[in-house]
Amino acid sequence: MDSQIPSGMARKFRFTLALGLIAIAIATVAIGLMRESSRAEEAASEPVPDAAQDDGVIRVYYFHGDVRCKTCLAIEARTSEIVSRVFADEIASGWLRFERVNYDEPANRHFREEYRLAFSTVVVQGAGEDRKWENLAEVWTLIHQDEPALEEYLTRHILRMIDPTG
Repeated sequence: MDSQIPSGMARKFRFTLALGLIAIAIATVAIGLMRESSRAEEAASEPVPDAAQDDGVIRVYYFHGDVRCKTCLAIEARTSEIVSRVFADEIASGWLRFERVNYDEPANRHFREEYRLAFSTVVVQGAGEDRKWENLAEVWTLIHQDEPALEEYLTRHILRMIDPTG
């Protein structure tokens, strides 16, 4: 006796299953977009820190949300290691700091607006009255390439904040 499902029934089942999975994916995206819209409205109402209150510290931020993927964690770990090793003297002297910031926490949501953040990333912010900053989003590409390329990229952009004329 053959206990296989008739081919017409199997096709119908696969089709129904595929439609169900597509519906779940669409619902997940819609919920995510609604949450992001809500967060953007909340962030817009929160005050951005006064840039004139400069403490003379150059900051290398790793911004992330509540949910973090394997690549996010790798970017954070490699950035922290590179900054700690390459800029050990600057960190020890107190004028360069590496900071991890969860932009989903209510107290940190203003960073999403201030730095125009859409996803986890590294931002380097200079000292001085204008407190220039740069989003180093290329870390997403370089984390999957050779390690020296990521180190060179981060080092070059941090040095640019340390000495803008150099």
